[in-house]
Amino acid sequence: MYMAVLRGVLLISACMTACLLGCSEPARQENYPRELQYIDEITQAMQQLSLHMQQLEDLTRPDKPSAQARLEILAALNGMDQSAARLEASGWPRNHPPFNVNLDSFRRDIKSAREAAEREPPDYSSARSMERACVTCHKG
Repeated sequence: MYMAVLRGVLLISACMTACLLGCSEPARQENYPRELQYIDEITQAMQQLSLHMQQLEDLTRPDKPSAQARLEILAALNGMDQSAARLEASGWPRNHPPFNVNLDSFRRDIKSAREAAEREPPDYSSARSMERACVTCHKG
């Protein structure tokens, strides 16, 4: 009886040790696909895009934004482009449809909106319509 209990304790100890070693951080990093390590980077870039999009909506709401608003609109568009570039370089698999299909055209839309805002007189219609670019991927 004593030997059976001892074997049971040893077996449980061995299983617990194997579980603890198997769940260690180096083992977890080796077992997870590479792209899962970039989810935080992607989330941060998307949050930045959302912040800049909200800024654009607020800044382009008046009929004739001020000269200061123009600088802020350009800064928001530049920030959006930088965030989109982070998404492009994030390591996320390029076979993910929204990134693969829409990111290049999204960056072209940002560039067009920036060029229009830099003209004399500035045209903010493209900047106002940037929200539609988000809806392309984020329906709902």
